[in-house]
Amino acid sequence: MLTKFIRTREASLPTPGHKYTPKHDFNPMDCTDIIIGTARGTSYRIGDYYTRDRSTPRKDAYWDDNGRDSLTAAFGYERDGVTTILFRRKLAANEPTDHEIRNGNMQVIWAKGQEPGKYIHQPASGIEKAKVGVKDFYKVDELKYHGHGMQRGAVTMNFFGEIICSASARDY
Repeated sequence: MLTKFIRTREASLPTPGHKYTPKHDFNPMDCTDIIIGTARGTSYRIGDYYTRDRSTPRKDAYWDDNGRDSLTAAFGYERDGVTTILFRRKLAANEPTDHEIRNGNMQVIWAKGQEPGKYIHQPASGIEKAKVGVKDFYKVDELKYHGHGMQRGAVTMNFFGEIICSASARDY
């Protein structure tokens, strides 16, 4: 499973007191426009989500009666343990839950879900300490994310900039 998060570094955040503004100090996950995708073989699901804080992301429609999935196309597949998710959406944002894709540096964060038997928690959770009643809390292809280390990362990039890739990146 692969999950992609997109957030503009220069994006204007909702004003204080706005109904989407978190009620605590800001965290890097606050006010994040998210594209979530999963795939198993040639079956896939990809959607437009938003989270105002570190809670579970919700589809855009949850936040606003006029909110909708702003993807114009999406495709995904999984082959040899590698999930590939492709999506298209308009550059301009028309909803408060979407961030504009602009000609400038944007922060892109990514994460992949927990794999059964390969959990990563820092510090170790009750699952690793054998102190839970539900050992298989993370089910295959469920949307739950609580990982660290190699399960997530970030890059600052300009989607309008020149494409530069290394030899290893060309293999994917």
